[in-house]
Amino acid sequence: MLSGADEVIVTVGHRPGRLVQEVPYVTSPGGRVRTIVTDLAVFERADQASGFVLAALLPAAGGDLAAGVARVRAATGWEFDLASEVVREPPAEASELATLRAFDPDGVFIRDRR
Repeated sequence: MLSGADEVIVTVGHRPGRLVQEVPYVTSPGGRVRTIVTDLAVFERADQASGFVLAALLPAAGGDLAAGVARVRAATGWEFDLASEVVREPPAEASELATLRAFDPDGVFIRDRR
C-alpha cells in the first residue's frame, strides 16, 4: 500500500503525456514519491514540499549534458530545475543486463535485446 510506505520510487516511460504537471484523478497519494526513474532520466526531491529536480541523465538521453537536458525537457510536461550536479549514468554492463534479463525472459520490462 503506497500510503503506508516511507518512500516510493516511480518508474515510467519518459514520453509526452506520461510525466504531467497534474493528473485528472488520484489513485494513491503521491506525497511519499521521492524518486522518479524513466528511460531517460532520474528525478529526485528532498521532501514532500519541494519539487522534483533532474538528478541524473541515463544513456538514452544521448548527447552531451545540454542536449540530454533539452531532450528530457521536451518530453516532460512540467518545468524542473537541475540538481547542483547532474550525474551522467554509464550504460549497463553486459553482466548487469544478463542478470536483469534472467528476471524478465519475455522482455516485458527490458525491451532492448541488443
